Amino acid sequence: QHAKHQRFSDRLDAEHSDANIEAAKKFARDYYAEKRYDYEVSGTSVGGLAVRTDRFTVDRIYQARVLAKEDAAFTTDWKLGDGTFVTLDAATIIVIGDAVTVHLKDAFSKEKVANQSIDAATTIAELESIIW
Repeated sequence: QHAKHQRFSDRLDAEHSDANIEAAKKFARDYYAEKRYDYEVSGTSVGGLAVRTDRFTVDRIYQARVLAKEDAAFTTDWKLGDGTFVTLDAATIIVIGDAVTVHLKDAFSKEKVANQSIDAATTIAELESIIW
């Protein structure tokens, strides 16, 4: 991640100036939106289980969570992010769904904070100093 941020800083320096801060801010917003997406779909660990968080899988997790809430005896076979298969019971599915929600919320909260810093920035140096 550090190397990617360095490339971001290098491009800000090379392609933007304080005189054109609005274009630099747009570039920074795009960069942090991409970072958020990468984090969002990077997966998470729940109780030692590698859980994928790509958008397709998240939809399936939420569908399974609804069924688990309706039927405490519900189980399903699930392929984890590391490629292994497990049988999940209703309680575990609910915990996974809740953890995925926290993961996604964290992704968007980080992007929001970055955007607030972008909005407040008045120089390229201030944009470069934003921490994810």
